[in-house]
Amino acid sequence: MKDPDPHSLRALGRGLDLLPGFAVLALPFAFALWTLGAPGDGSAAEIETSWWFRGYVALLLYTPAMALFWIAGRLAQRWDLPWVAVVLRVLRWALFLLVFGPLLLFLAATFVPPLARLVV
Repeated sequence: MKDPDPHSLRALGRGLDLLPGFAVLALPFAFALWTLGAPGDGSAAEIETSWWFRGYVALLLYTPAMALFWIAGRLAQRWDLPWVAVVLRVLRWALFLLVFGPLLLFLAATFVPPLARLVV
């Protein structure tokens, strides 16, 4: 079997790295989904301990964190620190999954009924 071309793998990696950045464009829709999922009659203490509130706070902090990751990535490139770039890539994806993972799971459970049993 022929080994994959490393240039095409790098291009795929660069393309996948754009996804967390493009997710910034989805923030208004994500904000609307989090708002629609707001707990109705809970007390303030119950709301603050809910998964919804934690996700809401993570969503609000997503754009500033992505800006910091972008600045740190540019500095890592300028100073030729490839290991810092790898750490930043992992952290950027972890933040993306933390913020958008529950939303993606919610949407998947909404449109694919067998997944709803896993969520509930």
